[in-house]
Amino acid sequence: MEVPRAKILVAARPTDPKTTGYNSQGKPAASFKPSDTTRRTYKVKPGTPYDLILPYRTTELAWHVDDKLVKMVHVGQKANFEQIMFTEDSLRGDVTVRALDEDPEVGTVFVARWDFVLDA
Repeated sequence: MEVPRAKILVAARPTDPKTTGYNSQGKPAASFKPSDTTRRTYKVKPGTPYDLILPYRTTELAWHVDDKLVKMVHVGQKANFEQIMFTEDSLRGDVTVRALDEDPEVGTVFVARWDFVLDA
């Protein structure tokens, strides 16, 4: 189908490159201190970015999610904040996220734990 140029109002496409890293998915809805110190379980919604407050950061930091049917996406990091979000196709319910330091000299060292309830 051909459309005369006089009838076209606007034809545009975005020229800005897609941003990546910290805050690329939006501002965090909340910041969470580790559950192993606060003794709290946090309610979160999939598809929403959140900040995890790390007690410290190392280059050998490894993340472990307890449930295999829950997918956690790392959006970015800034200082001791790790911005994450859970995908929409994640199983709803309780999930625990652990940060471990895979130190080659000492071995695996526990850093922090966060307990979540994925809400619908």
